[in-house]
Amino acid sequence: MTPMTPYYRELGTGPGVVCLHANASSSGQWRALMESLAPKFHVLAADSYGAGKSPPRPKDRPARLRDEVELLD
Repeated sequence: MTPMTPYYRELGTGPGVVCLHANASSSGQWRALMESLAPKFHVLAADSYGAGKSPPRPKDRPARLRDEVELLD
């Protein structure tokens, strides 16, 4: 599978916090939380396949959790 780059939001500095959205959502759901955490934390929130501004899910096979993990890695 060809590596793809997810869209992600990034804010703040400090220890890392990763926010993952649920199905039928996007990283945008975390904007308010990111602003609250940014003074003390480095917050990342990515869009998974087919969500927000990330690439569409590969159509050559069924959806797999492993693919989502590889996208975020």
